This record gives sequence, structure tokens and C-alpha cells, in this order.
Amino acid sequence: MIRELNHLWAALSIAWLSFACVSIQAQSESDVMLYSSHDIYGSARFSAMGSSFGALGGDISTMSTNPAGLGLFRSGEFTLTPALITSNTNSSYYGNEIEESDIDFAFTNLGYAQVYELDHDKWKYAQFGFAFNRLKDFHADRTLNGRQDESSLLDLIAGEALGVDTNDIISYDPFYIAPAYFTFLIDPYVDSDGFFYEDVIPDGTRLDQDISISQRGRMSETVFGGAANYDDRLYIGFSMAFQRAIRDELMLFRETVVDTGMTELDFYEFDQDLEVRGDGVNIKLGAIYRATDNIRIGGSYTSPTWFSFSNTWSTSWYSRFDNGDTYAESSFAIGLNQYRFRSPSRLTASLGLIIAKQAALNIEYEYLDFSGAKFSRAAGTDLDFSVENNEIARQYVPVGNLRIGGEWRYKTISLRGGFAYYPSPFEEGLTISSADRYQYSTGLGYRKDRFNLDLAYRISRSVSDYYPYDPDIIAAAEIEDEVHALMLTLGFRF
Repeated sequence: MIRELNHLWAALSIAWLSFACVSIQAQSESDVMLYSSHDIYGSARFSAMGSSFGALGGDISTMSTNPAGLGLFRSGEFTLTPALITSNTNSSYYGNEIEESDIDFAFTNLGYAQVYELDHDKWKYAQFGFAFNRLKDFHADRTLNGRQDESSLLDLIAGEALGVDTNDIISYDPFYIAPAYFTFLIDPYVDSDGFFYEDVIPDGTRLDQDISISQRGRMSETVFGGAANYDDRLYIGFSMAFQRAIRDELMLFRETVVDTGMTELDFYEFDQDLEVRGDGVNIKLGAIYRATDNIRIGGSYTSPTWFSFSNTWSTSWYSRFDNGDTYAESSFAIGLNQYRFRSPSRLTASLGLIIAKQAALNIEYEYLDFSGAKFSRAAGTDLDFSVENNEIARQYVPVGNLRIGGEWRYKTISLRGGFAYYPSPFEEGLTISSADRYQYSTGLGYRKDRFNLDLAYRISRSVSDYYPYDPDIIAAAEIEDEVHALMLTLGFRF
């Protein structure tokens, strides 16, 4: 029975393909991108340069990308970065366009580095530090409205109830099928082959569908690491990172009958509440080689992140008929899934250029194979993830991310700019839109004596597909997302 319910849950999931890929209550292959793709904010200097620092180093945020960057520190440092993050969403669904926005205040970076001068001819310095970096912001509000006569969500629920005795309906599915049955949205009938169900909305009925999703949360990383400087030529680093994912989501789905003569139903709606908590760990290795005074080469490896997740969810249903009768029902249980997830590893290669001791440029390429992600059962559970893991291998492909950042310094003032491109990890043909993501950033900094003040502005743009339910029976909505981030870093050296 668990396998059948997992299929229903996957079909009912809110699949923000290429953006968030949210599974409302059961983990699914759509979660891979949600917890494997990062938008590292870090310090203002780091963000202003497109998060491209792999061969330059010297910023505490590099502990999340190339820990060898810590090896270029010559003095201790403390940094703190508050940020204002605004998400704007434009949705287009059956010709209707709706705009939504949300604002979040966050601390995107907190870092500390300590430097020790070594009594050795070649090994000159050792550095130790920790950093907190925000990897992703889940704050967003999205609303869809469209009129269509292709299908109803109730078609899917009635089909999944096939063969279920009404006496067993609560134990079979206390979240969707049972509440729909007790609010008179699906009706049973019996023949020689057993139980069948019909929904109260006939095929071809025009419906107004209203869907709103309010999402809150974040994904962050706390990193502890060390580095060493060999003869001001080779810098090596190691770090261990502890990731934390927090996501709370409320979704409202409503279908209102337009062709009132075809059914006695006026409208129905249901809410879904989801809470996700996850903890993960990974290790990072990195090196930077100063080939000449003007050229630096960097490389790093980040292991898979091994997560333990816990999802809790519930639903509530309400229906109203044209004779004034109303029915309400909540899910007959609180859902709980505990499972493990392994995100893909990462390899980065970077080239840094120092120009006349006044300008710096870094070009960075990051490789990760989304198809290598994998779900597995938690200890003490018996969930089977063979279907989800097969879908991961089918839907996802390796990608190469590109990040470019530059800085020009004049006396105490620095001007910065950056660009990043994150291509779609989906197999070609699985989405209507490109599913690519672009980031543009700029900023400036002031540095004098032991104090620095940095300001950055970053904008991220993406276009993604959204299917309210089974894509075989419903058209996709197009979602355009813009995330604006304004960051301010205060830094002190000692």
C-alpha cells in the first residue's frame, strides 16, 4: 500500500520544475534540485563578484566553495553580513497572469578566521576558521488562476481510489482519498469487479482553478576548516560543513464550477501544511597554486552531502454544493516520513588573474551530476525508493555551472561585478521552459586599516514550469522568478 500512496503523493505534489521542485508531503525525485542546487549568498564581496573566488581566495565565504581560499589570509578577520532578500514571481496559467512578491531579512554570512605564523622555511602560515553561509532562501509567495475544461484534480483522486473498500478508505489514504470521500467529492459504486469511484465533476466541465503557495525557510551551512600556505606559492585547505534545511509551506487548492448545470457542486478546496527539517554533512578539499605573480589556479572537491530528513504534513478539505450544503473534513492522521538523501558531489576549477595589483578576475567552472543523487530509507523504516531513484537517473543530467567575478581597486575603494549561469539539470524535453538560471551582481567596498565595509546587489532570474498535478492531464503554468538581494558586510581584522 505504501508504494501506491507514494505514487499518489508524487502525482499530487506541487512540482516547481527547475526552481524548487516541491513535494508536498512525500519525498520524490523532484526534491533533488531543491536540496542540491545552491545560491550561496555569503559576504557582500563574495556575492558582488558572482560567488566566483575559487582561485583568488582571501574571503571567508570561500570555505563553502574552496577552503584553500582561507590560506591567503595574513591576519585574523571577523565578518557579519545582514541582507534584504526580495522575491518577485510572475505566473501565467491558461492566459491569466498574476504577480506576487515577498521580503525576507536574513544574515547571509558570519565568519571568523585566525592566522598563525609558522616557524618553518617553507610552510609560512596556518589558518583556522569557521563560517556560516546561507545557501538558499525559500521565502516566496506564488498564486495561479486559470479557467480550463481539461481535467479536475478529483479525476486523479477517484482513479487512485479504484478497488478500495469504503470501510478501508481511512487506513488506505487518510490525507486525500478519505477526506474527499467524506466531503462527498467522490462517490463509490460496486459491481462484480469490486469498488469503483466517480468524482462529482463530469468530464468537460469548465473550472476556475485557484492555487496559492506560501513558502518560508532557508538552507544554510556552517563550515569549520583549516588551511596552510606553502612558500606563498601553494595554498591547501580542508573543511567540514554541516548543512541545515528548514522549509514550511502552506498550499491552498480550489476548484470552482463555471458550468453550474453539469454538477451540483459549487466549489471545493483543500489546504496542505508541510514542514521539512533536514540535516546534512559534507567535506571539502581545495588547493590554489600561484603560477606567477599574476596567475592563480584553483581547484576543489566537495563530497556528496549526506542528509537525514523528516517531513510532517496534514490536509483539510471543504466542499459546498448549490443547495447550500457544506462539508468539512481534516486529514485523519498527521503524516510523517523520515528518510535519507545523498546530494551529488561537486568539482570546481578556477583561473584567477591579478592585473597591475589593482584588478582581479576569476573564472570558475563547477561540475555536478544531478543523476547521481539518491534516496534511501532511514533506520527503522521500510520505505522503498527504487522508483524515485530510477526517475532521478532518467530525469536528471550532469551540468556545468559558470561563475565570473571581477574587482577593481583604487586606494581604499573597490568596484565589483559578477555573473553566474546555472543550466537546467533536466533531461532535454522534460520541461517546456529552459529551466536555466542567471545571476547578475555588482557592488563596492571600502577598506582602510583594520576595517572594511562592503555593499552588494544581486539579481537572480529563472523561468520554470509548474504542473498543479499529473502533467499528462493538465497544462503547465509558466513561472518567472526574480530574486533581489541587497547585502552589507562589516569586517574587522586583527
